[in-house]
Amino acid sequence: MRAPFDLPPVPHLLMLQAESSLCAGRRWLRARGIRVLAEYGPTAFEILASSDQAELVLRKGPFVRCARGPVPSSASGSPLAISQRWNVRFEERYANQHRLHRERECTRPTPPVPPEPVAELWTRLRKLLDRASRIPTPSLFAPRHSLLAPEGLVGEAVPSRSCLIQVPRPTAPIPVLEGRVGISVVFAEPTGAVEARFPEAELPFAIREIIDGLSWLAQEHPTGDLTFSYEFRSVRPRIDEAPNDPNERFSAVQVQALRTLLGHPPTQKPRDLIAMYLASQFGGRETTKAIIVLVVPIEIGRPEQVTAGIHGSIRIASWGQWHGHGRASLDGIVAHEVLHAFGALDEYDGAHRNCDAALNGGAPVVLRTPDYGAPAQDKPTPHRLILIPNNNHVSVARPHQPCVMGYYPRRLCAYTRAQIGWTDLLVELETAPGRFAGTDSTVTLDIGDEELPLDTLEHDDRWPGHRAAYYNRTPVERCEVKRLMLRKAAGGSWHAWNIRRMRVWFRREALLYDTSSRLAPEEPIWLDDRDTSWLARGYPTTDPDLVDTVAVVLESSSPPTGDGLEVSLGGRRWVVLSPPGVGGAPWAYRARLDAGPGLYAGALSQVAVRRLGSGSSPPWTIEALWLEINGDRRFDLEGFRPCVLPTTWREYPLSERHGRATG
Repeated sequence: MRAPFDLPPVPHLLMLQAESSLCAGRRWLRARGIRVLAEYGPTAFEILASSDQAELVLRKGPFVRCARGPVPSSASGSPLAISQRWNVRFEERYANQHRLHRERECTRPTPPVPPEPVAELWTRLRKLLDRASRIPTPSLFAPRHSLLAPEGLVGEAVPSRSCLIQVPRPTAPIPVLEGRVGISVVFAEPTGAVEARFPEAELPFAIREIIDGLSWLAQEHPTGDLTFSYEFRSVRPRIDEAPNDPNERFSAVQVQALRTLLGHPPTQKPRDLIAMYLASQFGGRETTKAIIVLVVPIEIGRPEQVTAGIHGSIRIASWGQWHGHGRASLDGIVAHEVLHAFGALDEYDGAHRNCDAALNGGAPVVLRTPDYGAPAQDKPTPHRLILIPNNNHVSVARPHQPCVMGYYPRRLCAYTRAQIGWTDLLVELETAPGRFAGTDSTVTLDIGDEELPLDTLEHDDRWPGHRAAYYNRTPVERCEVKRLMLRKAAGGSWHAWNIRRMRVWFRREALLYDTSSRLAPEEPIWLDDRDTSWLARGYPTTDPDLVDTVAVVLESSSPPTGDGLEVSLGGRRWVVLSPPGVGGAPWAYRARLDAGPGLYAGALSQVAVRRLGSGSSPPWTIEALWLEINGDRRFDLEGFRPCVLPTTWREYPLSERHGRATG
């Protein structure tokens, strides 16, 4: 008998019967919807499976072992052996250290730029940009990039000779973190002029931390199409001369370690050595991307410089208890650095020495004026150019959400997910400041045929002055985004919601970018219990037959009473209340209705109406009644005559009148 509830899936270790069955085992798991988190050489998988899936794998799959707990140690006894790496996660010392690390606040890296100069820098930069581009034109929209200052104001960076900032174009598209990614973990213990060794008891735990951090990333992938294929190597490069500078000393260890693994090729360039090594390790394994993780027991440089990504490599130093972060933070550090290689940006204080990619949407900029408080930068940042903002950076976030790109918690914010290509739609909403401007009602995004929920459980995302980003949890194609319409549910503690700004991206492409001109303070956008939807005119509706708005227009020669109307159209029903504050006769009234998703004008053939009320109020005569679709299409009710509508349904065929909607 099945349990009354299903336990969440947990990692399992799978051992193959033979090396030749690696591809067959991978296909077998994928066909049954089982996530493959990691591959350990040609003989083992780490999967995420429930108890039923694990039983199915062992009973019908091409595997000899499916273990959820510890497995017998291999005969080699090496810390690089598969069984020993797996068993470390079940040791009491490993579990206790992780528990204590989660209970305390994560160690925050020391920023190279204090947070105060960051805010001052971008305040001055915004003012200079405002003077440089006062009259933006539509032709400049494509190459423009938003520069978000701490106050939330927007400036425009226009790529011209007179501009203060130049935005280089990317040389290659940023890869998406998906598929099979090769990870070569190299432990380099230098000898000779630089002598250093890893503590023997620390090495297995460090390996487990690296695996756990990347396995967590694989579990977070929206479709499960992410597998890390591992190679573990240990090398002892000989260093004849020891440079005085810690960075140069580390670079010497890196170069000699790679040359030793490659058989001492003539080249000395780190970029060429990394490319040659990754090609030799993962060239024939169907991996489209590969990264080398070089772990050394010496100091890298400044105490805050724990890791640095260089040309597809990640450098980690165990010196000084992993530079003060502690070994239990290593899983988050490795995940953080791997995400850098796929476009994610830092979110902690003072991140990026010019604060360029942290605050301007990821665009690598060249600072031309020396008085900005930061040295000039002549080369683009390694992140290249992306159009997703980084508004979860602590200098501009309102409020800041925990994210692995900040202080290494196991969480991904919506901005990071969009930067690495893990979401189709990214929606950024900003609530206007001021009392009673927020809402706690349910908010959705209508894209034409369906609604996507916009909600965050971790914090109050629609408090006055707050800005939050949301991502879709189900796949969405570009052709499905036929319109951008916000919809607020009726009710809630605060009945009205004041929207200051809305921006939308689709796979790093801006769909609705700058709505500040349409959301001016003198014309605020309010959504309340009567007017519950707002259509973004900055993104034109792609299907002209899609119904955005429905209006019921009626004229009467008698004063209205408390009775209202109920309208049935296209399988939907609306209640039209009696117009308030109307005295005398004749009068006209236009009631705007929310059409909802998936309603098309071509399917509107008839309408049914009836009068609401108990009959105690005196009925009123309706002289004329018609529908307006999208504000410019009028549909008349054929056969309608001035009458007192009954309380039973009365159906009328619809016919479109060409010309002005109001006739």
